[in-house]
Amino acid sequence: MVVKAVFAAFAERDVERVLELIDPEVEFTAMTNDFAGRTEPYRGHDGIREYFRDVARVWDELRLTPRDYRDVGDAVLVTGRVSARSAARIVDGSTGWIWRVRDGR
Repeated sequence: MVVKAVFAAFAERDVERVLELIDPEVEFTAMTNDFAGRTEPYRGHDGIREYFRDVARVWDELRLTPRDYRDVGDAVLVTGRVSARSAARIVDGSTGWIWRVRDGR
């Protein structure tokens, strides 16, 4: 499943592998948006590169732990945990992600 592969590549901070797996027109919103001062989603492959830069800038550590994957129509619902730490904050809790997969990406 492509969604599992994206999580695995993110865990390795392998931006090039993530870009191979996702649609060039991707639109992505995450909690990092707020902490990085963004009001818009990350868009396209350039946006994902910026997201990786923001993760490195905002967090000393960011760990996503997906646990359950469910196909829901044209989407995949993933539930799990997020743990993040920086000098100014700690985030730790249950979370969920919604992925829309089109043409295997």
